[in-house]
Amino acid sequence: MIRKIIRLSIVAVLVLSIAICFAGCFEKPEPEISVEPAEEASVSSDNGFTEATIAKVVDGDTVKVMLDGQKITIRIIGINTPESVAEDESRNTEEGRKASEYVKELLPVGTKVYIEYDLDDEDQYGRTLAYLWLKGDADPEDYDDFCRYNVGALIMQNTYCESVYYKPNKKYLDWLRRLESEYQKQG
Repeated sequence: MIRKIIRLSIVAVLVLSIAICFAGCFEKPEPEISVEPAEEASVSSDNGFTEATIAKVVDGDTVKVMLDGQKITIRIIGINTPESVAEDESRNTEEGRKASEYVKELLPVGTKVYIEYDLDDEDQYGRTLAYLWLKGDADPEDYDDFCRYNVGALIMQNTYCESVYYKPNKKYLDWLRRLESEYQKQG
């Protein structure tokens, strides 16, 4: 009788342990937004930016936007934030989580952003490569506007990230390296 109780207790502990392990594996899905499809791409002004709407922040350097009625994944050119959503949890870092949270606060679902492309517009993972801007009338030739309205520049100034260059996209590489140098010195 005692053996039977011990066996049942062991089985109950194992079942409970497995249930606890699997409970963290299932995440609540992020809310989807519904955006009316546009007839054609919205270009905000002479600077060639294309207007889009944030559908989801994936992590510190990747977002999903609604553009022309389609959801596309954008990898922000010029910066790299530490991992925060890697399948291998051991690769995720506190700095990556902070960068991701910062971007979620900066770009909540429904926020209008303005896309600027460089020479290559897609990476090896099929993500669209682009710069994001908070204002459609920002001057992309002005360093002060870049620091105030370019999403990559804002991430660089407010979280831990590094400038990164993937050929041939280097339009703002010098400005991002300048910011990286300034903010690393501030420690």
